[in-house]
Amino acid sequence: MYRIGDRPVQSFFKSFYASRDGNFAFTTALVLPALLMAAGLAVDLLEMSRVRGNLQEAVDSAALAAASAMAAKGAPEQDAKALAASFIAGHMGITADDKKNLESPAVDVGQKALSNNAKSFTVKVTANYTVKLSGLQVLLGRSTAVVSASGTAESSTESKNPISMYLALDRSGSMQWVTSTIDTKQSACNNYYEANWPKATYQSPCYVKKIDSLKMAVSALAAEFDKLDPDRELIRTGAVSYSSNANTPSPLAWGTTTTTTYVNALTASGSTNSTPALQIAYNALTATTENAAHMAKTGLVPAKYIVFMTDGANDSASIDTSTKALCDTAKKNGIQIYTVAFSAPANGKALLAYCASGSSYAFEAENVVQLVAAFQSIAAKTSKLSNRLTQ
Repeated sequence: MYRIGDRPVQSFFKSFYASRDGNFAFTTALVLPALLMAAGLAVDLLEMSRVRGNLQEAVDSAALAAASAMAAKGAPEQDAKALAASFIAGHMGITADDKKNLESPAVDVGQKALSNNAKSFTVKVTANYTVKLSGLQVLLGRSTAVVSASGTAESSTESKNPISMYLALDRSGSMQWVTSTIDTKQSACNNYYEANWPKATYQSPCYVKKIDSLKMAVSALAAEFDKLDPDRELIRTGAVSYSSNANTPSPLAWGTTTTTTYVNALTASGSTNSTPALQIAYNALTATTENAAHMAKTGLVPAKYIVFMTDGANDSASIDTSTKALCDTAKKNGIQIYTVAFSAPANGKALLAYCASGSSYAFEAENVVQLVAAFQSIAAKTSKLSNRLTQ
């Protein structure tokens, strides 16, 4: 028998394996809980990382949404804060059961004035979310962990550019004709139709006249401008009406009050000659005194516009020719022309399409709603502000 020292070989190996099994069992008893806890910790870390990523996206989006609302829509600070808070919950898909895990976010809002009446809004959103840990972490005395994220966004309105706008409005006899809209203020009245013009038909219901539709449309344009420029420091408007000739105009003035007062006093009569009215509008906008008025307020030269409206056609082709020449001169000198054809015949529409500064500048309205919408759209286009959003 082979021996190792004083012990038989067989006896030695039995002792060795018995010792190793005992050591392995002991080592396993010590290491396995640590391995399980490490695995549990890894699972918790992955979950915390996932939640933090979602939370970061949520606060970034919430800050951007709040800043945009303040710049683009004029939302007050409290509304912007409420929007940010609701945006986080919505972005993360927070359920009623999870709602308690999301703390009310901290929303800090700052704003500063920029040049030329523009403003910059900065919104910082900080949020905390409580994540439930695994059972092994609970055994170590930690049942939850708090994940935090913070996002900041800045939104600035573009500078509000000064505007000078002159309205050249048709008040010829056809503007006395009725539209398809019922006048609910009267049960019956004299309605004027193209078929029996200039005779009136007294009847019920009473329909809104074209001239009154024009007054509604100009009031809608004025309301848009008044919201943009409540202090009357940016926008100057004027108006001239025309029938067989230009009527006494309302000169360019700050705000819209003088213009709307002028338009509301218009009555419909006579034939149609647009050239003298376009000339008055062009002369007023190109006068050196107009630039000087804006320079004194903002230090800037205004953007200049003519709004040319008719419901008919000029009395002769020669008037169309002279009107087109004026439109060419105005556009060449930097004046943008918007046109509105209100239930106008083909030759009237053709003239306006020629005078417009582009296809997007030409509007055709067949009823009261479309006419009002056209003037509102002109106001929105000429005073539109865009937002610069940075994160």
